[in-house]
Amino acid sequence: MNKNIYIIICFLFELLATILICELNNSFADSPSFPEQEIVDKTGDWISTRTRHTATNEFRVPDITSVDYFSDGKFLNATLWLSKPFKEQPPNLFKEVDYGMFIDSDFNSKTGFGGIDYKVEIGWNNDTKTWKKTIERWGQYDTNRKVIQPPSNYTNFYGKGESYVSLSSGLDQILNPTRYKVIFYADSRKKNDELIIDYTRWIAIPPLQLVSSTSDRSLKITQGETKNIILELNSTEGYEPVVNLTAKIIDEKIQPIFESTKTNNIDNFTVPSDGMGITRLILHAQDDAPIGPSILSIAAQSSFPPEELLKVNDIEAPPDNVLSKSSVSILVNEKPDLPTKIGDLWSKIGGFTTFVYGFIAGISPFIYTGIKKHLKK
Repeated sequence: MNKNIYIIICFLFELLATILICELNNSFADSPSFPEQEIVDKTGDWISTRTRHTATNEFRVPDITSVDYFSDGKFLNATLWLSKPFKEQPPNLFKEVDYGMFIDSDFNSKTGFGGIDYKVEIGWNNDTKTWKKTIERWGQYDTNRKVIQPPSNYTNFYGKGESYVSLSSGLDQILNPTRYKVIFYADSRKKNDELIIDYTRWIAIPPLQLVSSTSDRSLKITQGETKNIILELNSTEGYEPVVNLTAKIIDEKIQPIFESTKTNNIDNFTVPSDGMGITRLILHAQDDAPIGPSILSIAAQSSFPPEELLKVNDIEAPPDNVLSKSSVSILVNEKPDLPTKIGDLWSKIGGFTTFVYGFIAGISPFIYTGIKKHLKK
């Protein structure tokens, strides 16, 4: 008896340990990995945070032209391409020069400071004449900051005479988010404390998605027949992308028409913020449509409205464009001739007649018994 109790206790401890290990693994799971992406940034678009206007004439630090970024699920890595070679020692006009990224780790613009939960920055201090890397956690106010990684001397993040800066952040330092947003930036602070900044728009990670799918992957249609197809559009939640839809079939005798526009395209279809949109496509095969296989192709070109760090009076950020394609295999069958139609109709009638006959035959004994009893009375 004691031995059985001991075995049960050991089993329970082993089960508890397994559950705890699984929970820990889930808690520290990797963030999503994705291949290298690129975002292009307009040149000469330095912004004064005081005036919220461009400040191009007086600025002598190279700005961002584009950013390449990717993740292996453990680190977010980025290369900031600059308009001019990186300056190892910036001009004395500025007491600070920084390159970095703002991270919205919970995909929620209402948390942190303006949506910013973390800052990863490589900064130049003109007093110490050194570059240092810092990671901070931000609260609701600009003054609410918690240092995650204290400033430390930082080198080997640029190539001498080259026009780029390399940034990297361990995603475990920001709690391994499964969905997050990032802004890449360069900024400089004048000696009068005016801050001038160049930044990209918010970038969604994993990258923004639009997936188009149909209710039927394959469809049989007869000459002269019309059928409906439901088209579903699934996009990244929290956005309302505007989508242009086009449906095409090589053979002109088969006509795809969207129900809402009565044409083969829809302009400015808005997918709701819950990420699910639906529309109906009507497919009509003319009487002389060629018999055999065909392909219905549907293209969905979407524009996701840009999310910007600051609303600037004289600069408008471009949208994020995502293309999605789907297809349906179509098989056109020959329109049946008159004898075939009569045969099909007769088969249907014959089937119905057999059903009625069987039903009557089944209940006839009960009817006969009832009549017989009634006559005896």
